[in-house]
Amino acid sequence: MRIFPSVAILWCVLALTPLSAQENTFHQIGIAGKDDSKGRTPDLFVRTIVKEGRVQILADARQRHEDLVDFPIQFDFFINRKLFTSQIRSPELPGPIGVDIGPDIAPVPFNYMIVATTLTPNGRPFTTVLPGAVFASNLARTFDCTVLVGGENGNEYLKNDASSSQLGNDTFSLSFDAKSLTDSDTLTVTGTFTVSGGTEVSGKVTYLSSAQGSVAASKDLSGSASFSESSSEQLQSLTLLSGDDQFQIRCS
Repeated sequence: MRIFPSVAILWCVLALTPLSAQENTFHQIGIAGKDDSKGRTPDLFVRTIVKEGRVQILADARQRHEDLVDFPIQFDFFINRKLFTSQIRSPELPGPIGVDIGPDIAPVPFNYMIVATTLTPNGRPFTTVLPGAVFASNLARTFDCTVLVGGENGNEYLKNDASSSQLGNDTFSLSFDAKSLTDSDTLTVTGTFTVSGGTEVSGKVTYLSSAQGSVAASKDLSGSASFSESSSEQLQSLTLLSGDDQFQIRCS
């Protein structure tokens, strides 16, 4: 374990992080989507960096309420539900707090939780909690997706800003509503997929056209995915096709 006590040391560590590292940033205010009525919970940002089985977790927070900005913030890092370390940061030393998690501590994938608490003289804490998970791959991103239903001469649909959600090291889900390019029809698409062999993708999709009413259909899909050149773990695009060629998804 290494803990970075100052922002100067932290930025040196980040400068040495290879560009091929997998990075994600998350933001949270309050607990489980609920905030203090007077806005006294910290504004918390968490950044994870994964490289060759080692993970850096960096947490930074600020107090939004003007009466609390001079009070320290305590950061608690939980790894796989166990308290890993706690640090208290004073307002005089701003900047992120970080920990290194090697495979000897928690091999990827693992769950984490960051708790940022503003400490006050009267003992009343104001807390923000951000839970998350670290994976060896990065299958969560935002795509522009086209869907073709009915073969080569079928109906084509488009969805901009469709987001995939990572479920595991090799699994992700897609769920979106796409608009027809030729009429007013809307297609609801939901699927779960698995990456294997590096670039092969397979899974099952359920789809429902607004023109079909409440009758949903499903297809088994297979295809391929591409990953960014800077990081072999970052999903960039995917193409999926049903065995009967009647359903196709392309996302990039």
